[in-house]
Amino acid sequence: MPNARPFLAAFAAVLLAAPLAAPRPDSVAHRDSLRADSLRADSVRRAELERIRGERRPAAGAVAAAPAAQVRPGSANGGSLILAIAGEAFADLSPKAAARVPGSRLRIGDMRLALAADPTRRLHADLSLTFRTDSTPTISTAAITASLFDGGLTLRAGKQPVPFGVAAPLQHMELWFPLHPLPVRAFLGERGVRATGLLAAASRRIAGIPIALRVGVFDHFGTQIDSLRTPEPADQNVTGLAGFARLAGEWAWRGAHLTVGGSAISGKREQPIGCVYQTTVGPVLCPNGVNGANTRMSVFGADGQLIVGRAVLEGEWMRNVVGATDLPAFDNPGFTPYYSGMYGTYDGAYAQLRVNGPGIARFGARAETAQNPAVAGLNDRFAGAFVGIEPMPGGRIVLSYLRRLPSSAAKAHLPADEQAALDQLVLRGTFSLAWLLQRGSE
Repeated sequence: MPNARPFLAAFAAVLLAAPLAAPRPDSVAHRDSLRADSLRADSVRRAELERIRGERRPAAGAVAAAPAAQVRPGSANGGSLILAIAGEAFADLSPKAAARVPGSRLRIGDMRLALAADPTRRLHADLSLTFRTDSTPTISTAAITASLFDGGLTLRAGKQPVPFGVAAPLQHMELWFPLHPLPVRAFLGERGVRATGLLAAASRRIAGIPIALRVGVFDHFGTQIDSLRTPEPADQNVTGLAGFARLAGEWAWRGAHLTVGGSAISGKREQPIGCVYQTTVGPVLCPNGVNGANTRMSVFGADGQLIVGRAVLEGEWMRNVVGATDLPAFDNPGFTPYYSGMYGTYDGAYAQLRVNGPGIARFGARAETAQNPAVAGLNDRFAGAFVGIEPMPGGRIVLSYLRRLPSSAAKAHLPADEQAALDQLVLRGTFSLAWLLQRGSE
């Protein structure tokens, strides 16, 4: 196994920096490396950036690749698998934590087990399972990726993260705060967008600038809302499938790296309704447990990420559009007045700054705002900061503080327990371990 050590070192470094430890599509051909770089120690990040500048990525959408001189796409370097585990734990130090999250102040978060084939090969697969204390184990990723035309075109089929913007594709354990930014939670889902379908990615240089286009079709718009039961699944008809597109470019200048992109996704998602019988005048219990309807919604976004030295600045703007023609059509017109889901236009944005160093120290801040459908589309806001240490890539201890700052009208729509728990102070630890299982070179 002459290549085992450098191969293991290259993959383990990236997998530790990305706790999911499974390939995820992103904005441009080089973006996965840049995102992993931004999470590592400064010295490792700079070395990787130097390598990227002189090397073409072998396959868009792969987690990462060892240097091309060691492993080439489609080469016979022996069969290999990457096994990784990751997890997180919380200590909720908030003044009124029980009001916001019932239960113990000390709790285990996500635990993840991942297995991936060598992502530098033209055809490879990856699988990851998520274990949560509040739900049964779920398959978070189960996909096969094919690299065509020397990596110029990548096809990825199966359950996978949808690369909308900067924050949504990130796994929960990759975040520096306990929650995804507010616009992601309000418009895409509590944990971003993850669905089953087909994603195609193509990249090329135009005027020396790496440009990538990604298009896909998926069975569902984000994570299914389990509390809502619709008469039929959203993808029962072709019109219920979700369509996705993203175009992004990257610039490098004097050590600074800027990525700018635009994303769009449109599909049907469960929305709540009241139910009425023809002989009643108000909502009553729904027959057959139906309490939701499939509504088409479209989310558009623009995002950017700037890496300068030790600092990483990122931000996104999103708009969620639900027009009159997007609303569900009920067989019984009497149901129409009791539709209580999204309708209209909702805007949101966030900005986050992180600084790596000195040493293993990390600190940063985030501000976010959205016309939150959860509070009748009124202005909802969060602001906070974090400080922590990262002794090894993927292994962190972070103390974060978030303050909810809703408008007075939005606050009136919050339940009493949430009004009493606007402050969130959390001590959080994450770990990630990876192993390379290699049979040897042919």
